[in-house]
Amino acid sequence: MCNYNTLKNCRHGYVVQCRNCDHIQVAFGTTILSLTRAQYYEYLAQVQEQYDEHHKIMPWDQKAIHLPTAAKGVAMIYTVSELHILLDMLKEGRKKLEYNDLFVFNEN
Repeated sequence: MCNYNTLKNCRHGYVVQCRNCDHIQVAFGTTILSLTRAQYYEYLAQVQEQYDEHHKIMPWDQKAIHLPTAAKGVAMIYTVSELHILLDMLKEGRKKLEYNDLFVFNEN
């Protein structure tokens, strides 16, 4: 059973990490993704890339930025504004992950 550590929580969603299995859960809008740490970093890079590519050339309210998922039949579509919020949330989650990695907890 998962025991979550909150990495980032806001009105748009959250990023949590299971203390037992180390998986990271990202909830944004009506979507929840369960990712390994490597997948989380890949997803963050993908969101960053899409944001960098579109934020200067697209209207911020146009739902047209397509992000695929590991499930072949499932993709997500965002506006630049939504992608900006998601990117900030993912970066804050990464910052907390890296902060937590600095500490070693010894149970002895």
